[in-house]
Amino acid sequence: MAKSTPKNCTTGKKKKNEFDLTVIGSGPAGLAAAMQASKLGKKTAIIEENPQALGGSWLQTGTIPSKTLREVLATIHSIRPHVGGHWVNRILLDIDSSSLIRRAREVSKKEEKLMIKNLDKNNIPILSGRAYMEDKNTIRITPSNGDPSYLVSTDFTVIATGSKPRRPSEVPFDG
Repeated sequence: MAKSTPKNCTTGKKKKNEFDLTVIGSGPAGLAAAMQASKLGKKTAIIEENPQALGGSWLQTGTIPSKTLREVLATIHSIRPHVGGHWVNRILLDIDSSSLIRRAREVSKKEEKLMIKNLDKNNIPILSGRAYMEDKNTIRITPSNGDPSYLVSTDFTVIATGSKPRRPSEVPFDG
């Protein structure tokens, strides 16, 4: 199944590879920055290294999937006063983890489609590739598919590439 991606933005006074704001990263912070700038009339683009997984961990592996799993299980437990603990326990025994994971992925894909629709509506293209700052107003994009790198001009850049927890060697982690 082919994955839909946002349409290219060619409107405004700036040329195709010229933007008022360029956002590196499509997680919640990057999306919020890009949407707000676009709503303020700024020509905006998002550079995403992995456009097949828009939304970062927030949408793909973190917040949305984990909250979906929590809500499914909370809903099952919420029927306890109505049907009794025996039936809730039976439902929980009959549910396999693959169906829970499948439901979490369905919700994530639905959210991703909504996000793409909003990006299209606001004329925000996703530029696929890894971003390198050439200078404060120039970003080199190196596509992961082997296409040649190219430059985009930008008045402002937001770097919203997410974070990873620091694991200092002097602090023991037990998993």
